[in-house]
Amino acid sequence: MPKSMNTHEVITAVCRFFRPSICALAISLLASCTVQPMNTHEVITAVCRFFRPSICALSIGLLASCTVQQLANQPLQLVKGSAPIYPAALKAESIGGQVTVQYDVTAQGRVVNARVVASEPLGLFDAAALQAVGSWRFKPQVREGDVEAVLGITSTLEFRAPK
Repeated sequence: MPKSMNTHEVITAVCRFFRPSICALAISLLASCTVQPMNTHEVITAVCRFFRPSICALSIGLLASCTVQQLANQPLQLVKGSAPIYPAALKAESIGGQVTVQYDVTAQGRVVNARVVASEPLGLFDAAALQAVGSWRFKPQVREGDVEAVLGITSTLEFRAPK
């Protein structure tokens, strides 16, 4: 995947090939997208109303780069997965506990290398915790435009005894 250009590189490229008024427009568009969220449809409509099609196309490209730059760094985000299934025998005896699981998340958002690092009471809820963590799917982490695996995540799953 090619690296995206930073704002300075985009402005330099635009100002190299277009006259000063268009350069100023590009600077304004990019500055506004980094300072605050904007309704890109309204901005594109306004620009396309007052400038010729080539400038309209330039504006669309610049605003698209704003969106890409805003997405250049995204944290790992859980998007789906199941909660742990309480073992029936432990539920019937009103036994509770917790399990701490360490795992990695691939660049595709899948959990791998899940392992129990602590549990109380020892071993009773481990299988249920590992099964639940293994079902989790994540929107991958993105750093500087590159999707990354995340290693060594730790989560503690609580099993509350029914009353």
